[in-house]
Amino acid sequence: MNLSSLPILSIITYIPLAGALLIVFLVPKEKTGTIKAIATAVAALDFVVSLMCMARIQRPAVFGSSPRCCSSTRLGSTCRSASPLSQ
Repeated sequence: MNLSSLPILSIITYIPLAGALLIVFLVPKEKTGTIKAIATAVAALDFVVSLMCMARIQRPAVFGSSPRCCSSTRLGSTCRSASPLSQ
């Protein structure tokens, strides 16, 4: 399984849930230091996975170009630049 086929957004969504369940069911509430350490580790892991998601975003090939917004209407399709500066 390669990294491009992983459901990164789902993983980002469920990592905090898994961390919360871990804390609720496995750590006694008296151990506040352990709870804080696990919560920090889960947040850091979620951040690292979100960086993987950001690295997978496809950027425009030409520097300064912006993605185009195209919409389809009854009379045809219209395209406009997403950036007001490039008109």
